[in-house]
Amino acid sequence: MATYATELPERRGLIPWPIGFGIFTLIGLAFAMSGFAMYAVKGEPISFTKVLYWGLAEWWLWALLAPAIFWLDRRFPLDRAGWQRSLPAHLGAFVVVLLLHETGYVMLERASGWTMPLPPPLERHILIFVSKRAPFDLLVYSALIGLSCMGNIYRRYQERELRATQLEAQLTRAQLDTLRSQLQPHFLFNTLNTISSLVNSDTAAAERVVSRLGDLLRLSLKHTGQHELPLREELEFLGHYVEIQRSRFRERLQVEVDAPAATLEGLVPTFVLQPLVENAVRHGIEPRAGPGQVWVRAARVGERLVLEVADNGPGLVEPPPGGNGNGRGIGLANTRARLEQLYGNDQRITLANRPEGGVVVRLEIPFREQVRRET
Repeated sequence: MATYATELPERRGLIPWPIGFGIFTLIGLAFAMSGFAMYAVKGEPISFTKVLYWGLAEWWLWALLAPAIFWLDRRFPLDRAGWQRSLPAHLGAFVVVLLLHETGYVMLERASGWTMPLPPPLERHILIFVSKRAPFDLLVYSALIGLSCMGNIYRRYQERELRATQLEAQLTRAQLDTLRSQLQPHFLFNTLNTISSLVNSDTAAAERVVSRLGDLLRLSLKHTGQHELPLREELEFLGHYVEIQRSRFRERLQVEVDAPAATLEGLVPTFVLQPLVENAVRHGIEPRAGPGQVWVRAARVGERLVLEVADNGPGLVEPPPGGNGNGRGIGLANTRARLEQLYGNDQRITLANRPEGGVVVRLEIPFREQVRRET
């Protein structure tokens, strides 16, 4: 069944903050081990704690600056449409990031005491680090911008996919609404004809039909916009319709419903049985001079729900090849189209003559129950 998406996902960061901080920590550890190995190769003994402090201090500062860099990239994207406007903003931002990062690093280094012998004044110390580390910082800044661009591209791809899904779902819903709306005028026209035929001959019966029609319309309004409902509710609707037909055919119409309890909560297309029973009455019962029978059966077969509507009328003059041909007017064609919209290829509808006489329409759909929401 089509899934109806209703809103775009909330815009979030490229990755969750704890994961991002962990990534920067791993990079800091890698740089610390690399630096320790370099000192060892050079034969210069150094404390691993000191090297670890330097590595983590540097990359934890980048972790603090990264959210601002990602935000700036979303505000001034370096894409083909706006890179000329965004490039000056990023150049200015890099200068600010460079000064903030190296100032922070120098302050942490001086606070730890693990700095060069006789460190220069703070301003000169910061200027030394800025001039020495600007190329590396530019590389890191560019890498973060590139990572942000990749995230923005992926986010736009997700939004396009979701919009496409929404459009497809809206089209499916519109098609289903159209198919369902075709049945209502058809059903109302037939019912009004029944009332008209009873008004002069049987006023009490006409009043009963009007009452049942009111019940049907109330149920129809209750399920407006709902394309599936439990079989139990579908059978309730069908019961009102059968009462209308009995007012017309009286003892000539017998309807038997067999729906085990295991099937009653299974979801079925809304008002799927009424047009099938209407076809059975029109083509199987109405042409007969004597009484006729209509059977409505439901069964759960594994993970499938099987519905059958059968009659003991004259049957099909030319049975459809393979039991899949169109026939019996708008009701069957409409039902077939609705099943295809709701379930795709995971459904089956067949129309065939019964060996005992009459016609049977058989529907197979996935068995699913309505998801109940906790209050």
